[in-house]
Amino acid sequence: MKRVRKRNNDFWGGLNMKPKMRIYALAVCLVLVLPMLAATYSFTSINPFSSLETSGRGINDKGDVVGNWTVDPLEPPDPGGCGDCQIQQQFEGAEQGYLWREGKFRKISFPGSFDTDANGINDRGVIVGTYADKTISGGHGNDHGFVRDEDGYHKLPDPSGTTPDFNGINNEGNMVGVMTTSNGNRGFLFSEGVYAPRT
Repeated sequence: MKRVRKRNNDFWGGLNMKPKMRIYALAVCLVLVLPMLAATYSFTSINPFSSLETSGRGINDKGDVVGNWTVDPLEPPDPGGCGDCQIQQQFEGAEQGYLWREGKFRKISFPGSFDTDANGINDRGVIVGTYADKTISGGHGNDHGFVRDEDGYHKLPDPSGTTPDFNGINNEGNMVGVMTTSNGNRGFLFSEGVYAPRT
């Protein structure tokens, strides 16, 4: 009686490969495909204006970076790579925001503030963050949210009875952050002028 060999309909069986050859073929596929899937990254140190401390807080799809910097009072300001901004001695020791775009730094400082945090930026270049106003004695006052767009700086309304910290903004202009309440910290969404607490 003639034996009929059962046909293997799976992929590897269709290739008529021995188990050892299958392993080799799979290894070759991985060697060829994985480099195409792997993204390449590089590390860039960001240190604007001879800063004592620097942090990066947000980045958009164009590669624009926002964050904060603190001027070292012991060193003279270095405006190198600053673009059109001018460093002011009154900010020594206080935290200010920055925008890093195409290799140049721009200072982000809410007018009349004690300090400014630039925390998020969308693809339109709109920046969101938090600033502290000055007390009568010139010290750290209350925190408020702000946006900076092509028309300048705009103060955001404060939520009732709490302090907001704005951290991010999307391309539709919706903003997120955290607010301090009597029940602890709570995330929030700020959209079309309305706060929506996230519990």
